[in-house]
Amino acid sequence: MLVTADSPVAARRIAARLLRLDLTAPVQRDGELVLIDTVYDGEDLAEVGQLTGLGPDGVIAAHTGQIWTVAFAGFAPGFGYMVGRTRTLRCRGAAPRAPRSPPVRWRWPETIRPCTRAARPAAGS
Repeated sequence: MLVTADSPVAARRIAARLLRLDLTAPVQRDGELVLIDTVYDGEDLAEVGQLTGLGPDGVIAAHTGQIWTVAFAGFAPGFGYMVGRTRTLRCRGAAPRAPRSPPVRWRWPETIRPCTRAARPAAGS
């Protein structure tokens, strides 16, 4: 979740309210579906379309045609890694190149690995 405020006063009011939340409540697995308006205009849309064999319109149809669930939260606040119910958006052919970053001891699970060949420099490099 990304929380924004339109002024420093509003940000302090929001922060105070967030600090009062009960974070010990049990995890709710069922609930209302959250719909997120999305604009498909990213510079990598054509590349993902090529890697999946779907083309740009097929990527959009595959993405909007299924329900997504947050598998885990990322390092940036509010950034969740999503998993879909189908495997339609899997990359075909050669595996994508890993982004340039220091070596780590984990790998992307098949269901959530990035679908891009473009190597991007690690933050701060």
